[in-house]
Amino acid sequence: MDTPFRLDIEELKERLQVAKIKIPDDEILNNFVAVEEALKAEVTDLLKSIAVEDPAGVFRVQPDQVSRIKARMLIRSMFATIEGIVYGMKQLALAAYRPDGPLTLDELLICKEITFGLKDNGKVDGSSMRLKFEPNLKFSFMVLAKAFHQTFEFDTNCLGWNRLVESVKVRNRLAHPKRPSDLELTDDEIGHAIEAYQWFNAQGSTLLEMFSKDIEKTNNYLDNMLQLIRSNRAKMSGGEKAQE
Repeated sequence: MDTPFRLDIEELKERLQVAKIKIPDDEILNNFVAVEEALKAEVTDLLKSIAVEDPAGVFRVQPDQVSRIKARMLIRSMFATIEGIVYGMKQLALAAYRPDGPLTLDELLICKEITFGLKDNGKVDGSSMRLKFEPNLKFSFMVLAKAFHQTFEFDTNCLGWNRLVESVKVRNRLAHPKRPSDLELTDDEIGHAIEAYQWFNAQGSTLLEMFSKDIEKTNNYLDNMLQLIRSNRAKMSGGEKAQE
């Protein structure tokens, strides 16, 4: 039911080191993993509590059989998870920054979610940046891919993205109800929100898999070069002995 978007901390450090990308502080990595796991655990528990096991042993959610109270809890929880991961992605990109790296100053400021202005007395006034859900989500994938030197294309011309855009409006309605009807949910809204959540997780997994494959290629290239160097050294050594 839930496509994982998880990465072991030590494994991530090794990958970053091989790619010559600055390794974020342990606190940032630990925070990212801890927040993601806690939020996803809540979503998974809710999904399991409303899922039905089919004849093949697969758990599926049938929206018409789901309590609307749990459905509202689930949608709020799924979007809290998405927003928590989006924020964490930006912090990973920020923590991996190097002066000679690919990120620009404006990208770093957005990662920090800080905007600046001037007070009447001429002093700098820093305040929290208010970011809209959709561009913020796109940016988080773009900036993390850029920090990791990936050419990841975030596809918005697909059903998964459309489901996400539809479902965030439902979440906003549930989070700020103005009338009793704002708390009502259709079967389609429940099903589409679950699809959106799974699609988001799949995008994160795809980005990490791309990074992993690049590391594997790098390792293979380095291994091949090392073998070639050793082979040439052996040949040179053999030739020197023959001359003796």
